[in-house]
Amino acid sequence: MESFSADAGRLLIFLIFVLYCSVSALQLALYVFFIRAGWQKILRKESETTPTPLIYPALSLLMCARNEAANLKKHLPSLLGQAYPCRFNLLVVNDASSDDSRLILQSFENQFTQFKAIHLATKTQAGKKAALSTGIQAAQHEWLVLTDADCEPASPHWLNSMARHMQQPGIDIVLGFGPLLPEPGFLNQWARFETNHTAFLYGGMAGMGMPYMGVGRNLAFKKKLFEEQHGYQKHAHFASGDDDLLINAAANSKNTAICTDAQATMYSAAAANWPQWFRQKKRHLSVSHVYKPVHQLLLTLFAGTLVFHYFLLLLTLLGVQYALPALGIYVLRQASLQICYKPVFKRLKSNDLLLKTPLFDMMLALYFGLLVPYNLIFQRKKIVWKP
Repeated sequence: MESFSADAGRLLIFLIFVLYCSVSALQLALYVFFIRAGWQKILRKESETTPTPLIYPALSLLMCARNEAANLKKHLPSLLGQAYPCRFNLLVVNDASSDDSRLILQSFENQFTQFKAIHLATKTQAGKKAALSTGIQAAQHEWLVLTDADCEPASPHWLNSMARHMQQPGIDIVLGFGPLLPEPGFLNQWARFETNHTAFLYGGMAGMGMPYMGVGRNLAFKKKLFEEQHGYQKHAHFASGDDDLLINAAANSKNTAICTDAQATMYSAAAANWPQWFRQKKRHLSVSHVYKPVHQLLLTLFAGTLVFHYFLLLLTLLGVQYALPALGIYVLRQASLQICYKPVFKRLKSNDLLLKTPLFDMMLALYFGLLVPYNLIFQRKKIVWKP
């Protein structure tokens, strides 16, 4: 009987090790042959793109702001000072702010002819979709470029770089990237890594012809595309999702371009504390369950294989017998991650995070294994954009 139990135990440990190898291999394949391959296509195409467009389109920059007086005063000059050779205007929708936003916006209107503000007296629904819809309807030009009040463009050539991709045939959407500003502290490093990982995924999938999301702080699309999607009507009941749900519904391999030019990144500040970071993540995760089924499947595979990679590694190490080969697979995977992340993190000016990948990768597994299911299953409360 004892011999049978010992044999069963050894078989179980062996099966766990085999499963660990299989899960790790699947995850490596997803990262190396799908996401990394997508980024290689993006970067190769970026280098082949004509440096400047033959015809610059007129642009309408659009921003919604609620109680963002300090950020408006700080960041509007860099947006209005863009070195763009064609017409562009900046439209800010003041979403029923109770601070000094109206006075600050009025002062900019007095100084800049290409600046206009719309002031909403009351907030009719949670989130910013109503305010964005108002701004889009009032926009003068076909191409809309969205950003947020707390964002700072990397250079005066942000619009030039985004406009290069608008000249490609059939393009209706241009996805930009929005890394976080480096600040002292562990939370900042983790938040930057997680944000970069998201960019790694949605950029790589877009490069493989499967765009599934964009970030509202650095996103351009045609007004006609918004109208063809009937605005935000399909998901108006969600407070969040004004950027990713629109892109998830409308983007495809033919109409979407990706701008990775370092001059076109849009920086914003990371969460100041852990509760604020958790609130941000809950808001971002609140709509992912209504993505297209194929996107949900792929994202579940990315997250699930990462979680089980570490869970099965722990079980294998407890069994001791296969500890060394399991650690070898772990080291191989970490080395592969460095190869996958390096060109992306370099482009996002986040090379300082690469050496911390082993730690943040484990934290990412905990995030996917604990916070994501908790949010999707138990958090059914209305999530608002800003109180």
